Amino acid sequence: MKNTGLKNRFPDDVKYEWEFWYECMVCGMNGWDCLHHTLSITVRHYKTGNFNKSILNSCPLCNFKCHIGNDGFLHKDETIKMLLNKVKNALIDELKYELKPIDKEFLSVYQDLY
Repeated sequence: MKNTGLKNRFPDDVKYEWEFWYECMVCGMNGWDCLHHTLSITVRHYKTGNFNKSILNSCPLCNFKCHIGNDGFLHKDETIKMLLNKVKNALIDELKYELKPIDKEFLSVYQDLY
């Protein structure tokens, strides 16, 4: 199996923050079941660093409908920007998440994508 480095790198606290979010960020359907790394090593914008474990890099998706097999769509620049902004707005505006230092570093490193 090809090693893409995507072995659920999100800490548990990131997963818990999404506990009361219900919709997939791509299709809007209720019942997302995976967290997608919007910026992973397979995306051209990816920069190496611990900041990639930020909750801002996690995106709730339907695994079989919107995630698996959709790399072409998920890796398009416009999709990446859309997902990053949806995640940030959902976390801050709806879930009342307070940004941590790792999140602020993520925003700084990838500021050109917002």
